[in-house]
Amino acid sequence: MSVTIKDVAKKANVSVATVSRVLNKKSNVSEEAIKAVNDAVESLGYSPNFLGRDLRKSETRRILAIIASTEQSFYSDVIRGMEAAAYAQGYDVLIATTQNDPNHEMHLLGMLFSRAVDGAVLLGPKLDAPTINALGEKHNIAMCLERLDNCNVLTVTIDNVKAGRDAVNYLIRKGHRRIGLITTLQRSQSSIDREIGYKLALKDNDIPYNEDYVYFGSYET
Repeated sequence: MSVTIKDVAKKANVSVATVSRVLNKKSNVSEEAIKAVNDAVESLGYSPNFLGRDLRKSETRRILAIIASTEQSFYSDVIRGMEAAAYAQGYDVLIATTQNDPNHEMHLLGMLFSRAVDGAVLLGPKLDAPTINALGEKHNIAMCLERLDNCNVLTVTIDNVKAGRDAVNYLIRKGHRRIGLITTLQRSQSSIDREIGYKLALKDNDIPYNEDYVYFGSYET
């Protein structure tokens, strides 16, 4: 049979409530009790049921980060920043991939619905804006890197229209007129916004748009 919290209390010669306070790192416990409980935990090989505790508290201190894949190095940099920020606040980040499948994305969000995590961050979501808006009304959801038109959840990104426009204007100021664009067949909002910025900069400088200068590839090539 598995070791219970009552076994730990008996071994440490303290109450079950005291064991609970020690395991939950409460401050109103004597040093002697803390040592007795920790010694009993180690001696008996007790493993607390953190999932049950988390469900009772309605808090897990875990955040789910959902990304398309781990192949893009830029995502890795963002994830590292998320982990550092989360750890500083006493949270952990769980990472899951969807391979660009919206059904899998919804499946992973089941961890949020079942309270296995406190919140979810979508990096490059495949679900549509109405679906995400509906989920955001009941759960803690944010988006990072990619935005969606008409999406009302917290979104952390950059102005990709301005970024595309600034990049083209920079080349024009250096005297270039035949400026190409490498973009993606996969219609992410960031790619669309950068293309808009590209075209706006050309128009601002009376340079005709030439589709022969635009290459549609993928993030992997």
